[in-house]
Amino acid sequence: MCDLNVEQVRHRGKVWLRNAKNLPPISSVVEEAIALLDSERARPADVARVIRQDEAITAKVLQVVNSAFYGLTGRIDTVSHAVALLGFEQVRLLVLGSALFDFGGIQSPTAGANREIVWLHSLSCARWAQAIAREIRYQPLEQAFIAGLLHDVGKTILAVSAPQEFASAINLSQSGDVSSRDAERSVIGVDHVEIGMLLSEHWRFPAVLHQCIALHHDTWPPFQEGSELCTGKLRQLLAIVRVANLGCRLFAAGQALPETAKPDALTPLPSEAVSVLTEHLNNLLAEDASHDTTGEDR
Repeated sequence: MCDLNVEQVRHRGKVWLRNAKNLPPISSVVEEAIALLDSERARPADVARVIRQDEAITAKVLQVVNSAFYGLTGRIDTVSHAVALLGFEQVRLLVLGSALFDFGGIQSPTAGANREIVWLHSLSCARWAQAIAREIRYQPLEQAFIAGLLHDVGKTILAVSAPQEFASAINLSQSGDVSSRDAERSVIGVDHVEIGMLLSEHWRFPAVLHQCIALHHDTWPPFQEGSELCTGKLRQLLAIVRVANLGCRLFAAGQALPETAKPDALTPLPSEAVSVLTEHLNNLLAEDASHDTTGEDR
């Protein structure tokens, strides 16, 4: 556990980002798409035309929109259809998330491998979060999916800007009783939650998503104590993400969940596993959240 307050955390994260010499820039295509998505006069066709200029972002957006989360009967194969279907707010988050998970021009094999590890975990977590949210009738479902997808977004920056150190932190966390955050602080000097909060502020993520990025390890107090964000709904969303993380770990390890082949991005998650995790989530929600660390991802 770290005893730094929020302002100290922000300062440390900003210092690290300034010193991250190899931090890849967000592409001009993404910047143009975000500016357009923020415009009141934009049309879906205009947004799609910009996004299509970046093949990697296009592929990621279509991969996500065709996942089981959206429950589509037919495959969506055009960006314009995806934009019209999802709406500007969700597309904005998906474009940003895809960009952060798919920096172009990465030369280091280690950075590329790190990035793929983070992306696969994040997409898996998003799908578990969506499945669990559907079971408990959480609304809106897309909020749970996006929270699962982007809760670890700070790891994408660490993965590509400090690839060797990030890989060492992963090994440290996996080889001993050390949380991912403590391992990152030990090896890199800053952790993914600190970086994720700064990214969330910079890219103007919705307040609830920002809170989920900041609090998914349940170690930081809410930034706006007493506000509408500090509600049972936020606690519920945080519990969904923590349990979705647990699902990623246990399903991959074959522990406590049915023995089923690892699904790809379009394969429905096993219903028995979802039921197990939903029961676990309901148990968490019945307890005092301030004493719960069961679902913290490592």
